[in-house]
Amino acid sequence: MAEKQIKLKIDGIERAQYSENTPPVDNTPFLKAFENLRKNNTDATRRSFIFAFVNARFLYPIIMDPAPVDGVVDENVKITYHRFKAENGKQYLLAFTSAEEMKKWDEQDDEKRMLMALNFDTLRNMLKANPDVYDGILIDCKGEAFSASTEFVDGVEKTVHPDMSVKAEKLNTQSATPLKEATEVSQEVKAAVIDYCKANDEIKKAYILQTVRQGEDKPTPVYILDFDDKTHTKTLFDGLAAAIKKALKQGETIGMMPAYDKFASVAVENSTPVYVKE
Repeated sequence: MAEKQIKLKIDGIERAQYSENTPPVDNTPFLKAFENLRKNNTDATRRSFIFAFVNARFLYPIIMDPAPVDGVVDENVKITYHRFKAENGKQYLLAFTSAEEMKKWDEQDDEKRMLMALNFDTLRNMLKANPDVYDGILIDCKGEAFSASTEFVDGVEKTVHPDMSVKAEKLNTQSATPLKEATEVSQEVKAAVIDYCKANDEIKKAYILQTVRQGEDKPTPVYILDFDDKTHTKTLFDGLAAAIKKALKQGETIGMMPAYDKFASVAVENSTPVYVKE
């Protein structure tokens, strides 16, 4: 049967996507970040994991009553989520990184069960709106299980959306001088970049260059990463921004680019990287 996807309200909170089959999700960045965190628990790996968590879309098994008919959802539908009750009495919302992980939990082909793919914002809102129902979320309960309390999710929100003193902007390559190696890079910034790269196996090389944008006198630092093709670019650069934030000056703007960018690829050919994966 062809996959049918419908937009609907979840407990009156957010709009999300459900499917009679398996919604397309790719949580490889989250799994990699989780593995790195388990191997080496540092500020850099924790920061990378947080941003991977925020950008993940997990699968949630649900029961709809009444069930959709020919892909049409009743406007008064009641959605039931599966919960896991721990020995201490706390209850966690069940979620999975893939359909394969869900089958480890329950292989039964329940025609009433469907899958919902939710992003971080919807998850956060669900936990906030139901404090008496959920104490957090449990991911891949029969695999490399990870549980996150409601307090952890709140902390993630504050980490990802702090009161920014540093503003990251998209670099307009049409109104800037060619990239060249940065002349003034603090050891604190350099160390932050290197630590972040070491915590992310997918990063091959990192460069710190600079350019002068049109209408400005002072150069803007540009951080360039060379990484595996399958890497989630936004997750990687969000994490880098957070990693170097404390090392930057108040109100400083920065540029970030992947090494495959046409503008960046020319510059890195004759530049010395500040980090090279061993």
